[in-house]
Amino acid sequence: MTDPSDFTPNVDKPEEFSSGVEENDPVPALQSGEGLPYAPINWPKPGDIWGWRVGRRFNTEGYYIDRYLYLPSSLHKPTVSKQLSSKLAVDRYIQSEFPDADIEEFWASFSWKVPALKDSAAVPYSRFSTSKANTPLNKEKKKFTRQLQAEINSNLSVIQGIDNQIAQLQSRRAKLSEILETKKGFVAKLSVDEQVGNGKTTNEIELNSEKPE
Repeated sequence: MTDPSDFTPNVDKPEEFSSGVEENDPVPALQSGEGLPYAPINWPKPGDIWGWRVGRRFNTEGYYIDRYLYLPSSLHKPTVSKQLSSKLAVDRYIQSEFPDADIEEFWASFSWKVPALKDSAAVPYSRFSTSKANTPLNKEKKKFTRQLQAEINSNLSVIQGIDNQIAQLQSRRAKLSEILETKKGFVAKLSVDEQVGNGKTTNEIELNSEKPE
């Protein structure tokens, strides 16, 4: 059996069922292989044969939960993982690298479901010690959720900064309004004093005019 950690598909094998298994035949836990029926062949180019591997856990229908695809050597890149650990990861890879590809046709070319050989190595999901949150698909969801939460926190931080600026502007406005009212009071008082002064001067003139010469 191929060591899963170093597994690389052999693109030199011409036969379709290069894995040595037939579709719907139960597969032992941790089994790996290449090509049909559990991995694509001749995709995206003729001669490209993908690899596959299963884990230990299987669901109530008898199919493995932990399921992996391995890229053919022609698609290897330093910046792209050779192992795709879920259908979601496969979808994202194809959409990223082959945006014009027919994803439905890709999935129809092989069987994603792998029946488990229920021996001592394979473990029913209900008996597995870890929670459902540890499946590859849910790990992808957790990673995406963490990214979204980080973006939310960043946006909240920006909003908090804006709120702080608004609070500072409101405080400055209140102070300016207070100064403005004080100045208005001074102007009003000065106007009253001026009117009183003018009235006093007029009275003095009238009184002076009434005095005999």
